[in-house]
Amino acid sequence: MLPSRRFFLRNAALSLLAVKLPFSAFAQNHLNGQGNDFDPESLALFAGVSRQTFEPWIGSRFRLSLNNKSLGSLVLLSVREISGDAKEAPDDATEIPRAGPAHGASHQSAITSFSLRFQGTGAALPQNTYMLAHDWLGSFPLFLVPSGRKGTGSTYTAVITLLPVTELKK
Repeated sequence: MLPSRRFFLRNAALSLLAVKLPFSAFAQNHLNGQGNDFDPESLALFAGVSRQTFEPWIGSRFRLSLNNKSLGSLVLLSVREISGDAKEAPDDATEIPRAGPAHGASHQSAITSFSLRFQGTGAALPQNTYMLAHDWLGSFPLFLVPSGRKGTGSTYTAVITLLPVTELKK
C-alpha cells in the first residue's frame, strides 16, 4: 500500500507540531503540580554520603512518602558495602568475564557502592523512587526495590553507587 497525500500531510503536520513542542512536554509529569523530588535541596544529602552516613541510624525509622502522600515508615535494618571482588560473590554466582583490558592486582576501583536494607511496616510497596524523611538526615529521594517476601514486614533494598569526582581542567 502506497502512502496517500492525506497520510503524508497528516504526518508532516504532526512532525512540525512535535518539533515546536518544548522538551518538557515529553518529560515525566509530576501529579497535580507537586514538588520536584530531585531538586538540589532534596539531593543535598548525597553530596558527602557514604556507608558511614547511614550506619549510626541502623534501627531508626524513616518516614516514607510518594507524591506528598504518606505511606508509613521503614526501619533501617542494615548497611552493607558492595565490593567488586570476586571473593565476596555468593557461592552460587557465576563469574562473568570482563570485556576490555584487564587491570592488575594493584588497580583499585574508585567506585564506591553500598546497600541499605529496610523493613516495611505497611502494605507491600512496588519498586519506585520514594521520598524518605529522617529526623537527623533530612528528606531525600531513594529508589527502593522489594527484596523479601511479600506480606507483612516486607523488606526493601536501595543501592547507592558513588562515582569518583574528577575536576575539569581549565
